[in-house]
Amino acid sequence: MSALALPEPEYRALPIFDRLPQGCFAWLCSDNSSHPHIRPGEWAVVDAGQRRPVVGELFVIKFGPHRRHERICLASLRPARCLNKEPGTKNWHVGSVRNAEIRTFMATLEGTRLSDIEKNCMLIEAHNAVGGWTEGPYETEGKSYDHLCDCLMGMVIGLYQGPPL
Repeated sequence: MSALALPEPEYRALPIFDRLPQGCFAWLCSDNSSHPHIRPGEWAVVDAGQRRPVVGELFVIKFGPHRRHERICLASLRPARCLNKEPGTKNWHVGSVRNAEIRTFMATLEGTRLSDIEKNCMLIEAHNAVGGWTEGPYETEGKSYDHLCDCLMGMVIGLYQGPPL
């Protein structure tokens, strides 16, 4: 199978810090899922005091006890897809910065003569290529929302390029 041509996400410059601000910690990015904002090997500066989701902001999220359970994610509010929700209701979702690339790529396959199996294979390849993942929905209040906030370790406010940590 040939390499997939996925569109690049819009780049948003993050401020550079040469020291960690009070209440912040540095988090080492180890995968490609937050590219182009944060690349593997770069240190994100994370404000541990900001653990409530904000639309369009980057966060470090932890889903388990080990470092491998931590990821950089993008917070978004999307229309609820549940039948028991009022029209216009939205839910929180978190996921890879690069998920939009995958959605755009898959939209280009609509109307093609590819089988569903071929499309699904391409979707899996696209996810693997960019580190795509998503988690949700989470309610905008209540236990589900509280659980999301507990998982968020803090909001990414910049990149660390100071003395070795």
